[in-house]
Amino acid sequence: MTAFLKSHFAWGFYGLFLGAAFTIAIAVAWTRAAIIEEHESPFNFETTVQTIKDNAVHEGWRATPVEGMQTRLVEAGYDEPGRIEVIALCNEQYACSMLKSGKKSSLAMMPCSVAVYEKDGKVYVATVNKGLMGRLFRNEAAVVLRHVRNDENRMLAFLHKP
Repeated sequence: MTAFLKSHFAWGFYGLFLGAAFTIAIAVAWTRAAIIEEHESPFNFETTVQTIKDNAVHEGWRATPVEGMQTRLVEAGYDEPGRIEVIALCNEQYACSMLKSGKKSSLAMMPCSVAVYEKDGKVYVATVNKGLMGRLFRNEAAVVLRHVRNDENRMLAFLHKP
């Protein structure tokens, strides 16, 4: 191989490597931004929490607050967490469907959680994007996560009203 070809081959390989690295970096950045969804609530803290709980029950889910979150954060060294409530959501039918798929490891995604918190004087609700998570799985888990996403969209529809 001549020096000319070796040089062009090296530059081509270098360009291919840089293109792949850039594509991976963009994909990671997009996924990080898309995996957690944060929405400002039109309601105060108490009303937001109660609306989520009521909507969850209406959709056939159990809504249980995770007790003592603020206390544990302060004990861990976070000086002022502000008002925070994490609501654990569970739908036993979806849980059974996930388990029937034969993957007990899917228990790691249960229960689903919704975080309500105050930031800069406003109330926010954050969730994990179940639709995106569903794309990472196959078979029953993907189907269940699509259903979970649809239910969650109905539970949190009040966040998207103008």
